Amino acid sequence: MDDFTDPNPCYPPDASGTKKASFGGTVTLGTTADTVAGKPAAGAYFVSVRNGNKVLWSHIMWPGDSIDYGVHEVGPGVPGQSSFTFEARAHLPNSNSGDITGTASKTMQPWCSYEFQFWCEVSGGCHEGVGWVTIRSPEGGNLYDGCPGQGVLSMGNTTITAGTDITVQYSKSNGPCAGGHQCNRAIFRVELSNGNARAVLGTANLNNQGDGGNRGPFTFTVTQAHLDSLNSP
Repeated sequence: MDDFTDPNPCYPPDASGTKKASFGGTVTLGTTADTVAGKPAAGAYFVSVRNGNKVLWSHIMWPGDSIDYGVHEVGPGVPGQSSFTFEARAHLPNSNSGDITGTASKTMQPWCSYEFQFWCEVSGGCHEGVGWVTIRSPEGGNLYDGCPGQGVLSMGNTTITAGTDITVQYSKSNGPCAGGHQCNRAIFRVELSNGNARAVLGTANLNNQGDGGNRGPFTFTVTQAHLDSLNSP
């Protein structure tokens, strides 16, 4: 049983205190000596998956089958606090042995803590790609290495602490999005946000229309002052 949030493994904060939860998973009907072919208990079972009194999914299954029952919306609940339980129930028609049941419970993913944001500082708008972005922990481990578009880059459940740094650059030959950039529409303001609060970390100027050359790296470090400003009342 897994908690499915799209597109990140956490719930983006907004003005509400609750969210609908999306859960899904796989149900497996096991086998015993009594369910092999030719035994009285052998046969097809009617299997359902429920949340409370609501039937979310049903299917005919044979002993040994394992089926993905898909993703289903339940709730609402409080991210990081509310727990939801699914019950799988298998019924063998014309049997006096009763239903076979199994349950699985899981707590919703938490609210997203931090996001990095990239906003165009060029009149008329920037090209879509921000460039090669690397985010490193104070210990030097990579928290992100990729090529985000403009707007929000959620860090999910990743902890951002003082000393975390973010590097924005363009390279003709290195990195995950090398080559092909030669224009003067690539100046991006880099921010760190938590909920509706934002802290400006700096500006990366990747303009290179004249020569198509490398630009950066521009590295901005998250300070305790930034974090304090995001978490103050």
